[in-house]
Amino acid sequence: SPLRKRIEPEEQANATHRNLIASTEQAHAKYHAWAGAVFAALAKPENAELSKRIFQDPRARVDAEHLYRRLEDYSIWSQIKGLPDPNDERFKGSAGLYRKLAYDRDYRYMVDYWSLPQHATGVCLTTYAGPREVDIEADRTWPSGVYKLRCRVAALDTATPERRFLEIGHRGGSPDDFQPLAVHHVVRSVTEPETLEIDVALAATNPGPRLDLRRFSLREKRPYSFAEVERRFVQYKSQHDTGPKPASWIDWVELEGPLSSPAGERLQDILFPRPDGLGEQEYAREVIARFATRAFRDRSPETEFVAGLLDLFTSAREAGAAFETAIQEPLALVLASPSFLYLREPGHDTERRPLDARELAVRLAYFLWSAPPDEALLSLARDGTLADEAVLVAQA
Repeated sequence: SPLRKRIEPEEQANATHRNLIASTEQAHAKYHAWAGAVFAALAKPENAELSKRIFQDPRARVDAEHLYRRLEDYSIWSQIKGLPDPNDERFKGSAGLYRKLAYDRDYRYMVDYWSLPQHATGVCLTTYAGPREVDIEADRTWPSGVYKLRCRVAALDTATPERRFLEIGHRGGSPDDFQPLAVHHVVRSVTEPETLEIDVALAATNPGPRLDLRRFSLREKRPYSFAEVERRFVQYKSQHDTGPKPASWIDWVELEGPLSSPAGERLQDILFPRPDGLGEQEYAREVIARFATRAFRDRSPETEFVAGLLDLFTSAREAGAAFETAIQEPLALVLASPSFLYLREPGHDTERRPLDARELAVRLAYFLWSAPPDEALLSLARDGTLADEAVLVAQA
């Protein structure tokens, strides 16, 4: 029976958000305690000359932020007698101006999250401070292959048209590290949520440190540069006194599999007999290329795409994996490619054009059977006879 995992994301998200607010409050309180101790040190007679220089800007007398900036400008921390040690446990983690600025920028927005009634039954996705993603990770023992990812989602009432898009992909340790797999237009409201279902490929291992290919992340579609996300947040807050309200709500997420290949093929059916004199690397390359061509509905994969998958195979073999084990991950990643997941009809035409024979075969197959075209239909497309009206009617 297939493996299955379901998460109710609000359980973890609400606990994490509560801790984030508490740590922000604690750091802010420590910052002001430390700033107060600095004011007290500057009031001492032995620091009179330094105080005179610092308080030439009158704002430094009443605003800890300006005081901190003045101290930084003059680079005179070490000259102040009786200055509290920022590593003292009463102040530790507070001595950066960042603590105050982060509180002023983010705190109200973080607290406003609790005013959303939907946070009790799901996650309201933020773009900045708060639950920005919902993650589901396959258990360590799950094999590689194609899995079904399902989630129950809705658009919140405050969602503007351009923000009603949910992005699914892999993310890494940095906010800028994200590899999108699919984008979904969310049209239903919270009173009538929709269930989204897509096929995803689960890798056996992570080929590099940047992305986690065994964890799938759901988030509002946004710029891939977190600096740009932050800029937009600050700009919005300057006009509205808080950040933009969340636009998407996720009730639950589920991962199930592994599933069969698109043609229901077993691995032994994919691994055709190896010709005499063909080296293992070239054989593996041909297996990947043939499988990708079938998965892409009779379109040959790019040379660079096959080369990247072959590198994964080679790494697994060098690590001691058997050929049959090493080849599975590249084949699974073929099924995560946009060329498999989407019907692609690329072109540079600015006006409508007739479909070519292959595109016609693909559209016909999905229209009639909701499945890829079979070999008979593709054969008619290759030899050009599918364009004949009588042949087309016979296929329909």
